[in-house]
Amino acid sequence: MITLRPLEMEDWASVHAYASLPEVCRHQPWGPNTEEDSRRFTEEAVQAGKNRFVFAVLLKQKMIGVCEFKLVSPEDQTGEISYILHPDYWGRNIGSTAAETITDYGFQHHHAWRIQATCAPDNKASSRVLEKNGFQYEGRLREVLQLPDGRRDSLMYSLLRNEWKQQK
Repeated sequence: MITLRPLEMEDWASVHAYASLPEVCRHQPWGPNTEEDSRRFTEEAVQAGKNRFVFAVLLKQKMIGVCEFKLVSPEDQTGEISYILHPDYWGRNIGSTAAETITDYGFQHHHAWRIQATCAPDNKASSRVLEKNGFQYEGRLREVLQLPDGRRDSLMYSLLRNEWKQQK
């Protein structure tokens, strides 16, 4: 079973262990990270303001990834989740559990009405994580991200508070 705790500056090396790997970054607009990149990400996450909440994903007390809840529109009660794991832990239902836990956090602690998430069109595993957690596919955001090798589309998913309550 995983646990979440607020990310700490000392976690930067664990972040770097996955964020420096090309297979982890291939769907991201960042990376592979240098050590300095991983330190900077960790510092920014630890010092995040009142609308961004970043958590270490722990398995048996070992940090294996990060998940995040961000209030993208507080006035509309809209949040966004994201999650990333070291590839040694892919395919073990840990991503789905992390997504469920951070989604619950957003609805319970921030009273979100809507939580959304995006993923790369070819990231089938991330689409499955979202669908398994009840997120509905809303559509394709065309050329929304700038990657090192060009622009990329993203798939938009969302879960509404009443849908989340029905699942619980």
